[in-house]
Amino acid sequence: MKKKWLPLVGLIIVIAAGCSFSHSENRKGVEPSEDGEELLLAKKSLKFIEFSMHDSLKYVFNDEILKQSNSDQLDWLFEKGKSIMANNEYPNDSMITVSTIIKKSILGEETFKEFVFPFVNNEKPDSTMYFKITIVDSEIHRLILSTGRRFK
Repeated sequence: MKKKWLPLVGLIIVIAAGCSFSHSENRKGVEPSEDGEELLLAKKSLKFIEFSMHDSLKYVFNDEILKQSNSDQLDWLFEKGKSIMANNEYPNDSMITVSTIIKKSILGEETFKEFVFPFVNNEKPDSTMYFKITIVDSEIHRLILSTGRRFK
């Protein structure tokens, strides 16, 4: 009888080992006491884009993520990003939102913070552009330039 359960228990352990769970809280306004360090890094990365500081931006990225990107992607980000910052209003802290995402697995727990910076064009408010910056352990894991529309 015990032999019948052994493969099932083994299968459950293998499945559980590969599983990870994530929890995300709704977007909220930035709170300096909770989000200060990560917010400073996110703002700094936008300044690096605005002033074409390629090496400085690469320095704050996670090494593994940086290896997956290519120079064309970074060039595009700098070109479009500078244009957006020049032609749109830089958001004040009250417009910036943050989400905290917690991913749990048997290997441990990681906390991600995603900051969303809306750059509003006062002449065309419906053409708002967003920088979405995800930070983990004082490193950027994702930096997205978005119109707010989602395409699949």
